[in-house]
Amino acid sequence: MPHWAELDSDDIVLRVIVAESKEWCEENLGGVWKRTYYNTPGHVYAGIGYECIENNFRSPQPYPSWSFDFQTWQWIPPIPYPEDDSGVPRRWNEETHCWVT
Repeated sequence: MPHWAELDSDDIVLRVIVAESKEWCEENLGGVWKRTYYNTPGHVYAGIGYECIENNFRSPQPYPSWSFDFQTWQWIPPIPYPEDDSGVPRRWNEETHCWVT
């Protein structure tokens, strides 16, 4: 069965459910519903807090300095994640705008 995302007036996802149709959601639950696709290339699966843009979904912005790439549908940091073989995980530090261990 398809998955459906309920949207608020700002196109932000309130919940995601499995249901037979958009019409079923509207008639039984009210609200505005958009289909979301699980494991479908070119589509981002909706989650609570995601924004619906042109029938696709964008996750919340992880940090103010990150920008959104509409070709890949991913948030991009101002500095790419370091590519090294150390195996040490890094996290983004928004205050210094760099990756730290």
